[in-house]
Amino acid sequence: SDEKYFGLSESFRCKRAAVWVWGIGSASLLRMADVKQEILNNPISKDNLMIEHIRLCAGLKQVPQCIELTKGLPSIQDVQQSYLRLRTLCSPVSDRELMTQDEKFYAQLEKSCWLFYVSLCLKTANECAAHLLNDDSVVLQENEGRDMSCVISSVIQVLLDPFYRTINGFQVLIQKEWIALGHPFSDRMGHVYNKNTEKSPLFLLFLDCTWQVLQQFPEAFEFSETFLSTLWDSVFMPIFDTFQFNSEYDRQ
Repeated sequence: SDEKYFGLSESFRCKRAAVWVWGIGSASLLRMADVKQEILNNPISKDNLMIEHIRLCAGLKQVPQCIELTKGLPSIQDVQQSYLRLRTLCSPVSDRELMTQDEKFYAQLEKSCWLFYVSLCLKTANECAAHLLNDDSVVLQENEGRDMSCVISSVIQVLLDPFYRTINGFQVLIQKEWIALGHPFSDRMGHVYNKNTEKSPLFLLFLDCTWQVLQQFPEAFEFSETFLSTLWDSVFMPIFDTFQFNSEYDRQ
């Protein structure tokens, strides 16, 4: 019931309990934050209890696969540091620096770890997609459930659902996975200065993951890399409020 759901959600960070985002066959894809620090003697873990509710509500025989994204994927700090190294490599400020970087471009690109992080995201999304195709539901769990879960959840749906590889579908995907579910664009992109803000271009990481798939299967997409570049540019255009705030509440 709603009452039980909201009561249980009090135990999760930012009250972000499990949210259904997509399904295929009898399998479902859900996103969920981590549980708050609980009383040590609590006999029942709240996240396990939530997963059991998911199983019962969906009428599943097997417990959903719970993927802890904080294990095996880069942190938002890792992504930010990698992005800064990548940006420095691609934006030389002098002819001398250009010549120096050009000689060791691929070595420096590898050291930035950006492509390694992209490959980790694609690998995780591909594994989750395989579970879903096998009729196993998947729960993506991380911290507050609105950073790396946005990336992985979006890539999974790009891989499995042709609608999200159309122009309109890709916009719908961004609207529901990033905007409606509260990715903190203002904090991650540094739109408002705050020395305590943790910047991290996770949206660019998602666009790059999509670009990698687009390069391998161009005929499966309705759009080109120009569309992806335009979306990234739009993040920094204040004429759109879509990418300017942390939540729908802030946007209103």
